[in-house]
Amino acid sequence: MRALRFFGLVLVTALAQAQNGLILHYRLTETSVDDGVIQDVSGNGNDGKIMGDPELTGAAGLRLDGVDDYVALPNNLMRGLDAITVSTQVLIRAEQSGNYFIFGLGVTSNTDGNGYVFATGNPYRAAISSGNWEREAESRTNADLPRDKWVTVTYAVDSNSRTAALYLDGERVAGLTNNNPLISPGTIGGGSTPNNYLGRSLYTADSFLAGSVRDFRIYNRALTEAEVSEIQPNEASRLDAALAALSVHNVDDIRGNIFLPEELDGFKVTWVSSDESVISPDGIVNRQSSDVEVKLTGIIENYGREFTAKVRQAVDLPPFEGYAFSYFTGNSRDGERIYFAASEGNNALQWRELNGGRPVLSSNRGTTGLRDPFMIRSPEGDTFYLISTDLSIGSGTSWGDAVRVGSRYLEVWESHDLVNWSAQRHVLVSPSTAGNTWAPEAFYDDEIGSYVVFWASSLYGENDASHTGSTYHRMLYATTRDFVTFSEPQVWQDAGMSRIDTTVIRDKDSGEYYRFTKDEGARATGCTDIIQEHSAHLRSPISDWTQIATCIGKNAGTSAVEGPSIFKANPGDVNGGDKYYLFVDEYGDRGYVPLETSDIASGKWKLSNSWNLPKSPRHGTVLPVTAEELSLLTAGLS
Repeated sequence: MRALRFFGLVLVTALAQAQNGLILHYRLTETSVDDGVIQDVSGNGNDGKIMGDPELTGAAGLRLDGVDDYVALPNNLMRGLDAITVSTQVLIRAEQSGNYFIFGLGVTSNTDGNGYVFATGNPYRAAISSGNWEREAESRTNADLPRDKWVTVTYAVDSNSRTAALYLDGERVAGLTNNNPLISPGTIGGGSTPNNYLGRSLYTADSFLAGSVRDFRIYNRALTEAEVSEIQPNEASRLDAALAALSVHNVDDIRGNIFLPEELDGFKVTWVSSDESVISPDGIVNRQSSDVEVKLTGIIENYGREFTAKVRQAVDLPPFEGYAFSYFTGNSRDGERIYFAASEGNNALQWRELNGGRPVLSSNRGTTGLRDPFMIRSPEGDTFYLISTDLSIGSGTSWGDAVRVGSRYLEVWESHDLVNWSAQRHVLVSPSTAGNTWAPEAFYDDEIGSYVVFWASSLYGENDASHTGSTYHRMLYATTRDFVTFSEPQVWQDAGMSRIDTTVIRDKDSGEYYRFTKDEGARATGCTDIIQEHSAHLRSPISDWTQIATCIGKNAGTSAVEGPSIFKANPGDVNGGDKYYLFVDEYGDRGYVPLETSDIASGKWKLSNSWNLPKSPRHGTVLPVTAEELSLLTAGLS
């Protein structure tokens, strides 16, 4: 085995740095801060304040969510300055859209910038202005900054010499590119600049920065090109930062296959396991009869970072003897939260509300609305994931805006008992061409050892940034092992007309997959209703799925329906253990109603004879549970 050198994981910077005139310097490589304060290491006391809830990742920088995260800088930083240099390392994520600032120093009047220094990446440009955008003395390139790649952006202005320069990774890429007056930074706002931000624009309608930042600097002079080159990260610092950014999700509590990155910031990563029978180098986990510790080493350029992974003992689940139900209740702020119900014993048709009929989970991310919750049990049996649509109609969003310029994120929680849930994760899954991300569900695909997560998105043209063109919903999917890191999305169902709300089950005897989807293209199937298809492979293209049934709700006697949720009855269910249930949302009438069949391959469904569902359930999930889980759920949320 080759000899490895282990880094101490301290971010290394160039030795010959330009320090003269440095008035503010944030490393932004902390993993924790006190009271949200970012320390100014220049010695000038110009500390910053974290706003929103950005992630302090260490050497991988401060991760901003693109929604409400930024760093507030002290007031009046440019007072008395005839020249300025602003520099930062930045990684802009693929989801960044619209107008945005990487940094902005100056004044906001009402909703617009009114004197400022700023830089942005679409295209890469920077400017100083005595007023709004029309007065910008600009340094512009013709190219966008790359996405998902660290770069160093630097902007220098000297009013005495009437020069400006824009640098990318230490190389000068633009000087002044228009004829607007180049003013002194100290004259902006008469020296009073209360709106100084990293990651936020001075125009309130602009987007926030969706990316990561580190090594943010402000100088009271214009650095020379040679000095700018000196503050660029060298190969050693890039390598150290990549090693520091390596992580293994839930490394102290591993219960299923794990994601091990193969590339990071342009470096190839290889993995070595001390026991490949328990954790393979590609992250496949084989749990044992007792807890096992395994050493995992991520290797970059002959340097290694070691993790001690604790793999939990395997569990042997007893039979399922009840059900859990998660759902939302309507188009209000209270309705767009996650509610829970439990079955009355082993009975899929009789339910009681939990938590006194109050919501159990609420959102503080994205739109802060939660709809269409979906729960899935891991194949190992002792982990549950809950994913949800990020949408709030109750806050005043129109359905038109929800489709065109809605969220591209999923909301994610995980649990081991259905009562105690992790902190919320706000995870980007849809591409920039997507207008929304609706009704996510997931199914474990044992062919690849990962979950396949699928959802509906309206997709627009690459050149239609405002999403104003004509389009329709497709079903997309991505894969994940941990509901933290997702693959790039792919189109799963494109029928030439809208499809939404897919739910999937697999027949254990035949191995066949059955999926149920709301088909909104009535001209193809005769009604806007639920269709049923089957295939031997979950991720097969639409051409490899065979249609079994259309108009399922109509044929069963319902009015218009959507939001199907499929599950198999427990063997000891009092209504019969051979049944499959398809709960559908009769959204203009009774809400959720149960359809059933004893032959899923037939495509013939009927309304159950009687049922007692929770009050006002909308699109959600029914999940079979053990007797112990049912008892814990009812006691924990009573």
